Amino acid sequence: MHRKLANSYIVTGRHQKADEVFQNMTKIKAFTADPKTWLEYASFLFTKLADPARARALLPRATQSVPQHAHRQLTEDFARLEFSSPNGDAERG
Repeated sequence: MHRKLANSYIVTGRHQKADEVFQNMTKIKAFTADPKTWLEYASFLFTKLADPARARALLPRATQSVPQHAHRQLTEDFARLEFSSPNGDAERG
């Protein structure tokens, strides 16, 4: 439900509200264990808010929250997002 709410805020251009929803999601344990939560939030920060510094700061928090077996895939996905994002740095990706 939180993801749909965030997506509806993004579609309607209410990015501040979407950011608040994503920030709340990163505080709820049910969401923090899911790598999709972190990737969606990072994608939102890279593309919609054009804030790559905040998106990069999510990776250490994400690796502390997701299960150990998901770390490698999560790191790869963050790197792919950094590389392909218009606001990302291709050298870092």
